[in-house]
Amino acid sequence: MPVADITNKIASYNGMKAEIRNTQAASIRLYFNWNRQCSAAQVVSQLNQFDNIRITLDGSSLVLE
Repeated sequence: MPVADITNKIASYNGMKAEIRNTQAASIRLYFNWNRQCSAAQVVSQLNQFDNIRITLDGSSLVLE
């Protein structure tokens, strides 16, 4: 699944907005087993362990940079 889709799903689930600033990173496809019991910050930390992906929390937004 593209990282943009993953970001959008996580943001939606947590009542947040997703902001995609890096279209190249957005198109990276990966398999990510998302544990919904983890906080948004924990999920961001897990996703940032992948190469070429940088996601930040900015208030009520998940930002893919």
